Amino acid sequence: MKLYFCKKIDISYEQFLSLKENNKVSLIIDNILAIDILTKRALRPGNTYLYTFLIFSLIAIGTLIYSIYLSFSSSWWWFIPGVFFSFIMWEANRKSVANNLTDEALRDRNFYDRIKKIQGWIYRMDEHEAKKYLI
Repeated sequence: MKLYFCKKIDISYEQFLSLKENNKVSLIIDNILAIDILTKRALRPGNTYLYTFLIFSLIAIGTLIYSIYLSFSSSWWWFIPGVFFSFIMWEANRKSVANNLTDEALRDRNFYDRIKKIQGWIYRMDEHEAKKYLI
């Protein structure tokens, strides 16, 4: 299995669904690009993903701030687990955004095409299968 960026491969929505049904392709999007998509109204598939991302980001930041507060008011070592847990929550939140957007691409043709237009998708597929779709 090899990774192919949208710049080098052209797969229509129907072709993608057919390949996905046969387990010949998996769709990936970069975590940073996924968060960037959420900030752009024209690209995001709705506000639900944005609000979920913001809520969990606030929880991660709140955990960090509270652990710093506890390190001053209670015991000095509270910031260590606070930093650890807030980092884990932040990374999980970023990854979930990317996973949610790839799941949305399976359901929404317009969203798939919008991200394809900005060359945001990354396809993981076999080299022999990819030869059919290379640009």
